[in-house]
Amino acid sequence: MTNHFQLFKELPPLEFIQKLMDFYGIHDFDENYKFTRVDLEKKNVISNLNDLRNDFDKYYLKCKTTRYLDNLTIKKSITILRQFLRVYGYKIVSKEKYSNKSKYLLYHIEKIDKNEDANLVVDFD
Repeated sequence: MTNHFQLFKELPPLEFIQKLMDFYGIHDFDENYKFTRVDLEKKNVISNLNDLRNDFDKYYLKCKTTRYLDNLTIKKSITILRQFLRVYGYKIVSKEKYSNKSKYLLYHIEKIDKNEDANLVVDFD
């Protein structure tokens, strides 16, 4: 695990992350599960996260709890999941999809590749 004390006063245990993932319909880190914002609305993710407010207070810094959990939206709920997954080396990836002439984002989780940025070259002219 890396140092995430900019967000957390205490790193959340794996059991809490798995409970959080269950709200989104993700049952395993390596599961190939994809979801949309509409899927999260149907699963009542906002209500479930509000029920865990006291648990979030244990892990998030106070300013982050206020920022992400007050006036909770689906977009903020995805950000919350993204932050908690990052602690255990996973990220949320989104792709634009089109269906019936409307655009939406399709999300899934994947392992963070430590060498992902290894081949970047920054050139200042």
